[in-house]
Formats: sequence, C-alpha cells, structure tokens
Amino acid sequence: MTPQKQLHRPTTPVLVLDWGGVLSTPVQDAFDSWMAAAEIDPKSFMRVMREFHDTPDSPLHRRERGEISVSELEEALAPHLFTLAGQPVSPDGLLAKMFEYLKPNNAMLQVVELARANGWKTAVLSNAWDGDHYAPDLMTQFDAVVLSDLAGVRKPDLNAYEAIIKALGVEAGDCIFVDDMRRNVVAAESAGMQAIQYEPGVEVILTKLITNGATSEMSRVDPRGLNLDRLSGYLRTELGSEVVALRPELLAGGRSNISYRLDGGDLGPLVLRRPPLGHILPTAHDMGREFKVLTGLASVGYPAPRPIVLCDDTGVIGAPFVLMEFVDGLIIDDAAIASSLDAVLARDVSQNLVRCLADLHNINPADAGLADLGKPAGYLQRQLLRWIKQWELTKKIDYPAAGQLITWLQQAVTTLPDQMKTSIVHGDYRLDNTI
Repeated sequence: MTPQKQLHRPTTPVLVLDWGGVLSTPVQDAFDSWMAAAEIDPKSFMRVMREFHDTPDSPLHRRERGEISVSELEEALAPHLFTLAGQPVSPDGLLAKMFEYLKPNNAMLQVVELARANGWKTAVLSNAWDGDHYAPDLMTQFDAVVLSDLAGVRKPDLNAYEAIIKALGVEAGDCIFVDDMRRNVVAAESAGMQAIQYEPGVEVILTKLITNGATSEMSRVDPRGLNLDRLSGYLRTELGSEVVALRPELLAGGRSNISYRLDGGDLGPLVLRRPPLGHILPTAHDMGREFKVLTGLASVGYPAPRPIVLCDDTGVIGAPFVLMEFVDGLIIDDAAIASSLDAVLARDVSQNLVRCLADLHNINPADAGLADLGKPAGYLQRQLLRWIKQWELTKKIDYPAAGQLITWLQQAVTTLPDQMKTSIVHGDYRLDNTI
C-alpha cells in the first residue's frame, strides 16, 4: 500500500468519493472480465484506451464532459477494437457490455453508511462515461452527486471539485476526498480538500477517522480482501485461538502480496498475507510456495518470520492465505529514517543486510526441505521464458527496445557456463524489504 498522508477529522466532515474503483470494484477488473467473455483482443483495447486517455480532446474526454452522446463514444471506440479471431466489434451497447461486470464495493459502502450514522455528509464526484452503470438506489443515499457529463467538467479540472463543494454547500477544507487515480487526488488537494488514494485497506483508515479511533462491532468495516467474521471463526476452529474483536491493520510498503497485522487474539499479533486483489499472473503470488519457503528457512534457523498456518480454503477470505508471526522492528523505507541513523548503526545495518543475503545463498536447499521447490537445471533459461511471457501478458505499450533486449538475452543464455551450485535467492532483496 502506498504511504498516505495523515488525515484529520474536519469540524463539519464530508466524505466525497469517486465511483468506479472506489464505490465499485476496480474498473479494469470489469474490463478484463468483459474482454475474456467477449474474446476481445486486449492489445487493441489497451491501445485505444491509452490514446483516448492521453489526448485532451479525445472522444472519451468529450463524452465525460457531456459534449457527445454515449452512442457517439461507442461509434468512436468500436473501430479500434478486434476480437482474438481478428473480427470487428459492434458499437451497439458497447459501454453497457464493458461495465456489465462492475459491482458495488460493499466494504466502502459500509464506510458510507458509518459516516452518515456519525453525522457526516457524503457525496459522489465521478467522471461518467455511461450513467446507466451507476446504481440508482445507491446514489440516493448521498447528499450530493456530481457526474461529469451532466456538470460539463471532468476531474482533474479544479472546476469539478468546485462543483461538488457548491452542491454540498460546504468549504473545501471540510471534505475528505477518495479516488483511485493519483492525478485526481493531487487535484483535490490543490482545490483545498484532504485527499487519499484508494487502495485495499483505505476503508480501515476512514473508519478510524470517522469513529475517532473507536472500534466496536457496530462500527467495524471489513477491509477489501478480508472477511473478519469468517476469519475469526477459522482462528477459533483451526488454531484454538480466543479471538475478541479482531482488529486488522494494513501493513504499508508491500508491492506483491497484501499483508495485514491482526490483533485481538491470544496468539499475539499475527500477520496475514494473501494475494493481491484483481488480475494475477499465472504462477505469481503462490501462497503455498511462500509458506513452504518460510517453513524451510525456519527449520535451519534463518532469520525470517515464523509461519503458523497455510489456509487454502478460499471460502474463508476469498483467497488462500498464510498466517505468520508479527516481527517488530525498524523498516528503513525513506531518506528521513536513513539519515537518522548514526554512523555505527548505519554500518551495522549495511553489513547485516549483506550478511543475511550471503547466509541465504549458503543454505543448502535440501537441508531446508526445499530440494523439490524447483528445477535447478536450466533455471536462467526458464526464468527468461517466464519474463518474456509475463511481459507479453502485461505490456501496454510496444517498446522496440524491449524486443531487442529479449533477442539479446535469448542469445546470451545459450553461452552460459556450466552450473556449479544451486542456491536460494530472494527475488526482491532491498533495504526497505527487510526489518
């Protein structure tokens, strides 16, 4: 989770929310589901969307400002799209199909309900492509709604923020704004609002703000990616833990799996790690593999968090997860923390970082029960093939230099010397990924 600015509760608080990706599930997830169901070539879709987003007067931006109709945007979009079989895509009802898989974000809707119960005003400020995908029964719950196509102005134009402030009859400083797009968050701050970029776990931050830090069963909101009732039941049944008001806290800094600190049980603070929400690449975020590696490292005394249990039952929180001990300590993740170290401590930290990496490389995988973790022979060749496949699955822009690099690497791996040793390596070893 990206580090967020500290929010403070305004005297007359207002919660202003984006729709797509905040009050709903991620928009790109909906688009991915539509493309899979309709067998749309994702390259053709990403290409035109990038062009439309980056061009100030594109059909998309004109639609968001209400200057053209839904059907005119569909007519402009469809010629750029093709199926995987190379067939054209009909413009008829195109936007409705694209947004068909967009669902409400129930965790954030619970935050809205909590805010209203605590006397907050609530509002929606959204760049609208097609007003039909906004749930009418949900929209009536808000004190004000500003959709860009009706207002004639789109985020991040500062006039969009002025429009919602005027509709609410409040001051900019009264507003807490939440959006999944960084540029819209920055613009809201320029308009005088407090703002936070949406990520899984923001619900917990807002809940604490709304309740002034109070926690209770009535005010509790499940973060996206967790179900606290089912998780509490699992801890009681499988681990015999006495759980009282389980309290999750999203641990910042990770860019791979999502990590939560869990308090409220007699096992002490725990860490729950689960795969990220949304699209996951094949073979990535394998929780069973993570649990096996941690178990093996613990068995040979390597300094890593002690794993407690692997749960592969997706019925508990919606995905497999690993529970491990919580390890407290200093994480050096910015220049301010690093500059606060004196010369002796800085030297010790640096030397220990290198020493731990060397110790990891010196572990015999068989001694740690990890001999069957992978196939030592041909590792670099297989890794290159995996990188190429992942690049093809995720790239959004065609970079000629990438193709040249791939060709060079494919040639280079044919000239490697014979493999002499097998070691365990860390795929993301850096100072701010250690304690």
